[in-house]
Amino acid sequence: MDHQKRAHLNILIADAGDLPEQVYPVQAASELSAASMRPESVIARRLTAKALHIFLGRAPSPGELDAEVRPPGGKPYFPAFPDFYYNISHSGSYVVCAVCDHPVGIDLQQIPDQAERAVKIAKRFFSAQEQEALQVLQGRNDTEALCRLFCRYWTARESYIKLTGRGLAEPFENFRPDLEAGVILVFKRDSNDTSAAGSEAGTASTAVTSDTECTAEAFCLSEYPAPAGYCLTVCSTVPLLNEPA
Repeated sequence: MDHQKRAHLNILIADAGDLPEQVYPVQAASELSAASMRPESVIARRLTAKALHIFLGRAPSPGELDAEVRPPGGKPYFPAFPDFYYNISHSGSYVVCAVCDHPVGIDLQQIPDQAERAVKIAKRFFSAQEQEALQVLQGRNDTEALCRLFCRYWTARESYIKLTGRGLAEPFENFRPDLEAGVILVFKRDSNDTSAAGSEAGTASTAVTSDTECTAEAFCLSEYPAPAGYCLTVCSTVPLLNEPA
């Protein structure tokens, strides 16, 4: 993580119920032929167009918007604009887009209201440190604080795997968020360690039990104000100029 560099960040947010033309007036031709697209997908496309406008300093053409490449299991990108870094997330009725001059990942999540389910998921995917923090709140019977902290951990993790573009192919035990320090710690693993995090519906994974692993690298985490009942976290390769309010 290069502390000398600073990244410029813009966060765009819209309601999935908004009219697309209210979000951004230019649409890709592919959007015209995709009548079955879900509302949040349409809004995500319009936010991407708005983000590209910010990057270019002008309105993108429908042809430029249609040039977006969406590799299976990877991050969408525009080959013609290799320095255009953006990322989309949606949860509940909201869609957000991060646009930056360095690689970036963003995650928005609605805060859950079931503490027991949150703890169960944490046991499968979170580190010992994260689980212990949640258990303290569980012991106090503070459901609201527990669910919010769980969501902060989850969005931190999701923002990192969205930055890398590897998604759930990135084993959750290979990294850990440190919310107080504002970083994601990525651990150097033994090349013979083939363990990987499963999905919630799949087999259980082995969570990180300690930080005895050598930290190979670190990424920046920034938490931003979100709509009521949500958490919003951005992961970046360098510190952000737009620090959270």
